[in-house]
Amino acid sequence: MLTIKRSELEEGKERYENGLIKLKDTAEQVEEIEKTVKIKGVEAEKKKTEAEKFLPLWELKRRKSRLKTRRLTSRLLSALRLNPMLLSRKSPLRLI
Repeated sequence: MLTIKRSELEEGKERYENGLIKLKDTAEQVEEIEKTVKIKGVEAEKKKTEAEKFLPLWELKRRKSRLKTRRLTSRLLSALRLNPMLLSRKSPLRLI
């Protein structure tokens, strides 16, 4: 009976030690993940700041582009009103 108890205690001790090893390994993995997350957070914040600086410039370029498109469309429509022949097949100007 003493042998059985000793065997049970040995098994319990091994499970306990294995559990401690797994906990230590997990703690190390968590530490590495936390470092990675911190680095990625800094990188993300940097990219966000860069994007926020770029956004007003992008908006300005987009507005200028839309304004230019409207002006060109208006000029084209005016030209077509003044000379409807521009749309004919014989016209050198062909619209797609």
